[in-house]
Amino acid sequence: MDNSRLKHFEAAIERGELLMMIDVPRGQVAHITELVSTHHPEAHPEGTEPTIPAFP
Repeated sequence: MDNSRLKHFEAAIERGELLMMIDVPRGQVAHITELVSTHHPEAHPEGTEPTIPAFP
């Protein structure tokens, strides 16, 4: 993988696990995390990053 931001997840991806990255307003993070956990209890939230526009 060439993306240094994905390096942390490389081993899990190679094992066939899925990486889902979601851009949501900061005020919606808890709500979206709860929704994902409700529908996919096997998911493990890994945190948030600073507000940086993906496509400036």
